[in-house]
Amino acid sequence: MLQWIKKITPTGDPLHISSDETIRINEVVEGQRKYDVVKYGNTNRLMYQLIVRSLTETDAWNYTCQIYLPNQNYKEWPQKMGVLTVHVAPIIKDDNVTSITLQEGQNITLTCEAYGNPAPNITWKRGDGFPLPNGRFKQRGGIYKIYLINATDRGQFVCIADNNVKPPAFYTVQLELKFAPYCSAVQDTVANPRAEVIWYKENKATQQKEQIQDNDKYRLEQQDDQRLKADEKWYTLEIKNVQGNDYGAYYCTGKNEHGEKSSSISTFWYVHSTYH
Repeated sequence: MLQWIKKITPTGDPLHISSDETIRINEVVEGQRKYDVVKYGNTNRLMYQLIVRSLTETDAWNYTCQIYLPNQNYKEWPQKMGVLTVHVAPIIKDDNVTSITLQEGQNITLTCEAYGNPAPNITWKRGDGFPLPNGRFKQRGGIYKIYLINATDRGQFVCIADNNVKPPAFYTVQLELKFAPYCSAVQDTVANPRAEVIWYKENKATQQKEQIQDNDKYRLEQQDDQRLKADEKWYTLEIKNVQGNDYGAYYCTGKNEHGEKSSSISTFWYVHSTYH
């Protein structure tokens, strides 16, 4: 009699799957028996093939084919052992947060834990394709620490778990930051929460900043652009009918509950002279 036996654990009792073509395990998956034995060959040579359906991680271990000899010690029975390895695509644990809100200047540790067989490699990258805060485009390892986070670090961070068993697994976390406004040149203002933006012109006589209003002389506009992030806006100042006293220093100031910052630009009046 030929038997198929599975070693479940190193020290536990073996699982007797079959005796010849008779299956001893009454387990059904997807409408079929979990195990089957197919016998083929001739009178001089017979082969018994074990079929294991719908493989899972629990099916992996040592399988032994042995010939039962009733009048001999079982240690002397002819046998052959094989090891079944089940490859499993990566799975990321689903207890991870999907959004984190921070104050600028804080530290944050991003964690991504995954399992599979073989053990997956874990990589972090930015969702927008830009470099990570450490300057690299990828960071290996399930734990990624960001120190003194700033406004440019906000956005999506993607964890990828891959072990060459398709498909790889992905996990995305959104980093939201609360920070004082940033102003660049005279147009681009970014802040979270949304900033109040005010334009000023420096009075040459008093050297004081005077607030500019939207009127017949100035046009103040807020513009959207597909290249900007959700918390970024373009603010423009148009000076109409430019006169000599319009030249000087202008300031774009953004302010919210976290602070206030300004950007300045100076305009000049050039006199072109021609001598004959």
